Order: sequence, then structure tokens, then C-alpha cells
Amino acid sequence: MTKIRVNKVYTHLKRSKKKIVVEQGGTRSGKTYNILLWIIFHYCAKHTGQTITIARKTFPAVRSSVMRDFFDILKQHQLYNEDYHNKSNSEYILNGNLVEFVSLDQPQKIRGRKRDLAFLNEANELTFEDWQQIVFRTNGRIILDYNPSDSFHWIYDRVIPREDADFYQTTYQDNPFLDATIVAEIERLKQTDEHYWRVYGLGERGTNRAQVFQFTTYQQLPPQAKFLSYGLDFGFTNDPSALVACYQ
Repeated sequence: MTKIRVNKVYTHLKRSKKKIVVEQGGTRSGKTYNILLWIIFHYCAKHTGQTITIARKTFPAVRSSVMRDFFDILKQHQLYNEDYHNKSNSEYILNGNLVEFVSLDQPQKIRGRKRDLAFLNEANELTFEDWQQIVFRTNGRIILDYNPSDSFHWIYDRVIPREDADFYQTTYQDNPFLDATIVAEIERLKQTDEHYWRVYGLGERGTNRAQVFQFTTYQQLPPQAKFLSYGLDFGFTNDPSALVACYQ
């Protein structure tokens, strides 16, 4: 077996003691690859008889990304054994642990399944209902990774603030194994697209390009706020109705 090369994401996972680990980062920060390295060389090396679920919203996305990386790592380090690979069910047995690859686009695929470890790849593609079903049926740790391209998301509001969650942010600069041409392409975003640079270069939350007003979110009203009126905006076709209370 060849020596593994890891970055900060791997270290975060080894260091964290929380149930939930949120890995937010820009493009090519090594999030997904290092999470898989941790699953293979740390978690599966220390445990046996565990069920590990690696999931994404659709199965074509699973197959072309995280699943491909998983088997590439096994083969690169001479760990792959075809006898342990159930291709029909997209499962692999590693040190007595069951590693299953699933999509979350059909509710029945996650309801009823139980697991000891869950890795939600590109978690911002999922709905809060997807997340809740995963939480209900995971005994141990849950790992999420994503590029923060959304201005608003349930991950920001309902997962990161939890007391049992660790949050880490990485960028391409935390990945020392990138080719110089890739680094140059990412840094070109500074001049070509401010929004893309913020999300994919710096790993920061995206901003809505259609947003007209800048605003700040508060958890509760200031005590001196004076109520003015309610306002109702009726929805149309796919847009919901919205009721707001206005204060000064």
C-alpha cells in the first residue's frame, strides 16, 4: 500500500469529536477526496461490522463523482478486491464494514435504512426532509460537504448552529497537491467573476445576484421596535404567498 497524502479536511475529521462535521469549501479544496481517505484509512481501519452510507441527491451524480473516487483510491492503494464488490447493489465490504452508495431522490431509499456513519456529498443539493431522515437513522457521525453557492440554505440555519456540529471551511489553498494550472484558473476568477471567486475561490457563502437590497438577519426583534403593519404578497403559479410584519 502506498503512503496516503492528506490535507486539512482529513485532519479536521480526526480531530473532531462532534456527531456532525460540516466541511464547507471552495472548488478543489480536497473536501470529498479527503473525507473518503478518512473513511477508508481511519474509520474502516478502526471499526468492523459498521454500515457506512455515502449519498448524493441522484445516483448518476453518485456514480460519476464520489463513488468513482472511492474505488480509484482503493485501486491506487492496492486495496480493491472484486470479490467484496457488489456492483448490482453498489456496495463494498471493507474490513468487514459495509460501504453503500445511495441516492436520495426517492424517499423510500432512506426511510428504513439504518447506518453507523453517513457522508452526504454535495449536501446543499438535498432538502431538509432528506437531512432529517438521514439524522433519524444514523447512529454515529454525519459528514456533509458542499460548495456554498446558495445565499440561503437549511445547512446554514439548522445544522451549523447546532451544539453537536463542527464547522470547517477550506479553499484551494489548503490543497497542496493541486497542479499550478488549476490554481491559476481558480485565481483568474478574481478578475472575471466576483461571485464565483467568493464561492469557488474563497469558499464563502454566495450572494443572490438578483438581490436588490442588502439586509441583516436577527433572531429576535429589538425591544424598541414599533409595529407598523402587516403586508401580504399573493403567490403566483409556483411562487408561495408571503406575509410580513413591518416594524420601525
